[in-house]
Order: sequence, then C-alpha cells, then structure tokens
Amino acid sequence: VPQTLKTTGNQASLTSCFYQFPAFCGAHSFTVVRSPLQTALVYHDTSERRNIVDIVNDRHLSQPGLWDVNDRLSVAVRNPTAAWKEAFGENNWRGWEVDLTEADRIRFGTRYARAVNQTLGCF
Repeated sequence: VPQTLKTTGNQASLTSCFYQFPAFCGAHSFTVVRSPLQTALVYHDTSERRNIVDIVNDRHLSQPGLWDVNDRLSVAVRNPTAAWKEAFGENNWRGWEVDLTEADRIRFGTRYARAVNQTLGCF
C-alpha cells in the first residue's frame, strides 16, 4: 500500500512503497520512493545494516544503476528499513557516507546488483 510521507518546509510530498520479497527470491527488501522531482529505489541491506539509494530518475544526471551523483550509502544503522525516511522527508543526509572509496563502491554495488538480480529472477 503506498504511503505518503509528510515533509518539512516547501518540499513536495513523497510517496513510498515497501516490498519484502520471499526467501526463494533472496528475502530482500526494497522501498520505491517517488516525488515530483525524482524516483528512487532504496535497497535495505539488513545483513550490513545499510541502505543503498539508487536515484533512478530525476531532473539531472541520475539514471538506474549505481553510482551516479545522487546515489547514496547510509552508515550502519539499527533499522535500515526505517532510517531512510528522515533523509528523504527532510532532505537531511546526515549519517550517510560521503566520498565512497572504490572498494566500498564495488562491495556495496555488488551487493545491490545481486539483490536486484535475485529479486528479478522471481518474475
């Protein structure tokens, strides 16, 4: 069921849909977030306690796949499936990695690609 998130200031509202896939699809969880300006796919990497945000469409240079200018990686958090809401809802990216190393780009990019591919394999 889509949820509308309240935002602060003059920002447009966000609509999000959370998806938890069954074990035979890899047991991965994702949230799709939409606003008038962008669409994002958030992978909740619960084993690493991270969120990987792939901005798949916006008014600038973003496109599906990692790592373009607007994609993000969270620091380790207790509950990744809830932690992303503050960043999008308030445009507050504190607690998110800045200037990823090449090793982190490869590591988390591989985890994201594996999760997407395992999930797509069920369709």
